[in-house]
Amino acid sequence: MANNLGIQVMAEGVETKSQLNFLRQYGCDVAKGYPISRPIPAVQLEQWLKPQHAEIPL
Repeated sequence: MANNLGIQVMAEGVETKSQLNFLRQYGCDVAKGYPISRPIPAVQLEQWLKPQHAEIPL
C-alpha cells in the first residue's frame, strides 16, 4: 500500500536472512538489522561505509 502511495517502506530490527528475503519479496525499500551489519564501533563505521557497502541492494 505504501509503495502505491509513493511512500518509501523501511523495516527495522530485521534479524534473519529469511526475514530479509520476505521483505524483498514484498517490496520493502530499506531494511536495518543483523543480516546487513551487526553493531560496530564508530571507529569502524568509516571503513564499512566505503563504496562497496554504500548501497547494499535490498
